Amino acid sequence: MYLSFWDFVVCFIKSFIITMIISPLYLLIKINCDIGVAYCNYLEVPLDFGFTMMSPGLAFEIAFVLSLIEFILIYFIFNKLSRVKFIKKIYNSIYYF
Repeated sequence: MYLSFWDFVVCFIKSFIITMIISPLYLLIKINCDIGVAYCNYLEVPLDFGFTMMSPGLAFEIAFVLSLIEFILIYFIFNKLSRVKFIKKIYNSIYYF
């Protein structure tokens, strides 16, 4: 029941791919936070201004909305790409590795 060397290689490659996917998403969220702060500074609105008592602040609400829109667009693009035969063939070769 021990893992072979090939299993370790596959696990490492999948971990590397997941890390390469998550890293740009973190950068995207950081950029959205910077946009939210710049927007609040431009309008001279305090960063902690909130519409409700439990609000995290206007700058972070803007970053959250931008991130949500971008994640939906990324999902939509990958969903459309999954119907392409070439992409589906690559996915099946990686998934059933």
